Amino acid sequence: MGFFNRRKKFEQQMEREFAFHLEREAEAARVRGEDDGAARRAAAVALGSAERWKEEGREQRSGAWGNAWDRWSRDFALALRGMRHAPGFAGACILILALGIGANTAVFSVVDAVLLAPLPYAQPAQLAYMWSTELSQPASQSTMSYPDFLDLRSVPGVAGMSAFAVNDIPMTGVGTASHVRAAAISSNIFDVLGVRPQFGRGFFAAEDRPGGLDGLDAAVLGGTLARQKFGTPAAAVGRHMELDGRPYVVVGVMAPGFQFPLDDHEDLWVTTAPLQVSNDGRPMTVQRSAHWMRTVVRAEPGLSLPNLELHLRARAAQLARQYPDDDGGASVRLTPMLDTYAANSRPSLLLLLGAVGCVLLIACANLAGLLLCRAVRRRREFAVRVALGASRGAIFRQVLCESLVLGVAGALAGIGAAFAGIQALVRFGPAGMVRLDQAHLSPTILAFALALGLVTALLFGMYPAWEQTKIERKRVGEVLQSGAYGGSSRQAWRRGLVAVQFAIAGCVLLTAFLLLHSLDRLIHAPLGFEPDNVLNATINIPDARYPQPDQQGRYFARLTDLLRQEPAIAGAAAAMPTPFSGNNIGVNFDWPDHPVAPQHQPHTKFGVVTPGYFRLLGIPLLAGREFTHSDTHAAPQVAIVNQAFARQFFRGVSPVGQRIRPGIDSYPGGTHPVQIVGVVGDVRSLSLRNPQGPMVYEPQAQVPFDGLILLVRPRPGAESAAAAAVGRVVHGLDPDIPLFDLAPLRERIAASAAPEAFDAALLAGFAFLALLLAAVGLYAAMAQSVAQRRREMGIRVALGATRANIAREILGTGLAMSAIGLFAGLGAALLLNRVLTSAVSADLYSITALDPVAFLAAPALLFLVATIACALPARRAATANPVTALRLE
Repeated sequence: MGFFNRRKKFEQQMEREFAFHLEREAEAARVRGEDDGAARRAAAVALGSAERWKEEGREQRSGAWGNAWDRWSRDFALALRGMRHAPGFAGACILILALGIGANTAVFSVVDAVLLAPLPYAQPAQLAYMWSTELSQPASQSTMSYPDFLDLRSVPGVAGMSAFAVNDIPMTGVGTASHVRAAAISSNIFDVLGVRPQFGRGFFAAEDRPGGLDGLDAAVLGGTLARQKFGTPAAAVGRHMELDGRPYVVVGVMAPGFQFPLDDHEDLWVTTAPLQVSNDGRPMTVQRSAHWMRTVVRAEPGLSLPNLELHLRARAAQLARQYPDDDGGASVRLTPMLDTYAANSRPSLLLLLGAVGCVLLIACANLAGLLLCRAVRRRREFAVRVALGASRGAIFRQVLCESLVLGVAGALAGIGAAFAGIQALVRFGPAGMVRLDQAHLSPTILAFALALGLVTALLFGMYPAWEQTKIERKRVGEVLQSGAYGGSSRQAWRRGLVAVQFAIAGCVLLTAFLLLHSLDRLIHAPLGFEPDNVLNATINIPDARYPQPDQQGRYFARLTDLLRQEPAIAGAAAAMPTPFSGNNIGVNFDWPDHPVAPQHQPHTKFGVVTPGYFRLLGIPLLAGREFTHSDTHAAPQVAIVNQAFARQFFRGVSPVGQRIRPGIDSYPGGTHPVQIVGVVGDVRSLSLRNPQGPMVYEPQAQVPFDGLILLVRPRPGAESAAAAAVGRVVHGLDPDIPLFDLAPLRERIAASAAPEAFDAALLAGFAFLALLLAAVGLYAAMAQSVAQRRREMGIRVALGATRANIAREILGTGLAMSAIGLFAGLGAALLLNRVLTSAVSADLYSITALDPVAFLAAPALLFLVATIACALPARRAATANPVTALRLE
């Protein structure tokens, strides 16, 4: 503050000193006999400009650097005053920059969080997922079997390897019974990831075996669950609980926010010890053909992942020779962990990043057009300054300062818009986009936004600033008289900018229409079943309380019978998996009458259902019969196949009565031949995008599962009563078995289309923004053209030109500019069709990149917007009073 006070006093001192010398010169003139007015004029002429004397005083006081500071500070002050005196222009520029910078910053923040930010583990570049793959199909990948995992973890170059599987299980013994999301992991998982619990400890190697160290299995809780169940995370260590009916002790609590795997939301982690026990003596952990665990690998320091993959492939080849029935023709592949998580999100995010880049280009062209128009309007102002002695540097500096002020203001507004945009993206983004909730405005991104605003404003403010410096003193009179700004070349610049904006907007709008049309086709695709008015919920019964398979079968049979007796419920059934549950069970199978070698056995999807399942969902029975309550474990083994199975494996022959042998253990243990008793229609079960392939269904009583999805169809108008009845019946049958995720089946279907809907909605928003900016640019160009041609139009009207002709001319000029840009944009889209197709192919369903609907709708909407943008300037030109226009000139 002292610096500014001293400077203010110095300025006041110079003003007093100049006033003193001015008065002395005036007094000398009075002595010579001149009157007071003439004396003051003579004194002013003799001393010259007060500003010139002040400049010399500032230079003598502060030197070159201080004088430069003074000049720049005054120019910035003038720029701020100019923004205040032209709020419409300043507001438009700041809004355009804010929209362009805000959209780009928000999307880049998401891209940084999802695709670029390192994983929250130690040396994440050394981490990879290991997948089982077929040598005949190198691109294929599936989960690993537990025995293969045990054999591969000792391969040279492996610093650590851990396997895991995620499931929902009931938690009891601590408050009310509830469902938790648990990851069953091998004990070294935290060492492999390079993390430690915040409280307590991780797992010991001995806890990989049933019973652990002291006869209790161990669990590590997440911070949120520990706080919910035990008050504080620290208080949870050492506490006991039951998971899936088995006793556990809490040995550690992870820090808040820890998550593994990142594409799930786990409440706790346990070892694989409980999975190594089964009632028939053949747990999943001893079945080499059962691929059900995901595997994470850490490479030794200095060893690249491709080289480690070679070592693992060599060992996998040995296992294929050693176990040809289970591992014949199989190998392994590695994918970096970050790439695995980002694989599904990368195409859509890159597409959106390209779209907001186009929005920024349109904003830049729009800003350039506005600055060029303002330069035209200020031509006389700068001519006056040149006439008064202003240098080229002073004019250039002032325009540059105005651009800097606009750039900083636009960047700050863009940062605010980006913050709101990030919150909206995180809130409404698809649940499957890993690490989306971690998107935020980091210091690096804030610096990027500020730099983007400054560079944009400076880049597109330089040309108008340079043009203003070309006014020569000998042409000042010409400029003051006509205000001309070079005429045709500047008009060509403005028209070119408008055409560029419409070309880019056309490409973005065309892509948005492609995705919207694809989304419409997707959500109206036939499902093969009737999802309306159906509730679904997950139920897991604990093995410890229902150890025998027939007990599990009786539980679900009793549950569905009780639900059917409720007045508000029209039907009830249970199954695993159900459509859009996210679960997927696959098995190999062969024919008992002509067996096939294991490595050549065909593959099919598999599910277990209770009687009434197909009727409840409206899945049509095409041949044979449905399951009945007589299909118990004591009855002959039966199965129902879908139409895709019959079409692929029984061409021209009815599958009813035929026998197959699915590769899954049936009650009372081992694989058994089953007789096909029915054929049902195909359904879309995993996603809306792909129809279901071959599918085999077996009765739950013959292939018991301890976790099923309950399906209930309420009676019309009784949805709330039916939901209450489901909770009451489940709790009454066994109060320690919680009901999980009771919701309408339609919500699952909508969730499956969420990524496509997110991409389409966001791209449609960016397309609207691009269209709006292009329309604003067109309007500004036409309004400026009309303002420049007021005199011409006034003369033409005075000479008899009709207002309709003038309006048509203005409208035609604007539409011609937009049409040139539009056809250029569509032509570029056609030329880049392959690039466009690859960019959006992951989101397109049942249409192509040359979809006629999109290629007709996009131009139609653009022409409509262009017509509206040109209509107001055309109307203003047609209704202008010629006398007023001529008088203004």
